[in-house]
Amino acid sequence: MRVGKVLPDEIGGSLQRIIIRLELGKFLNSGPRANIISVESLVAYSTAVNELHREGYRMVPAEAYAAAYGISLASVYQKIHLDGSLFALVYPEGEPPLEAVPLEEKEVKDGLGPQLPWQEES
Repeated sequence: MRVGKVLPDEIGGSLQRIIIRLELGKFLNSGPRANIISVESLVAYSTAVNELHREGYRMVPAEAYAAAYGISLASVYQKIHLDGSLFALVYPEGEPPLEAVPLEEKEVKDGLGPQLPWQEES
């Protein structure tokens, strides 16, 4: 398994395509760098987390992210809501509201066909 770095713009674009392709309803972009996507239903939230996982993103609650990297929960929320450096998928209507963030590495899936020279790892 190869791993790559998760980029907020990249995962946000992937999520928007998932929501549109699967007709999961409306979504709202917010946050300092449009790094927060809120969905309107629990079905959309759960499906989006599952589909992102299939694309190699490991989505976890903010608490698990903090524990995985040895930082405070306040630091995680600062990355999401103030810096815009961490992507978040949110279902605000949940009790409590649900929020998932990607771990910093994603599984890179090999494409079909031969690997081209510029795709090879250095």
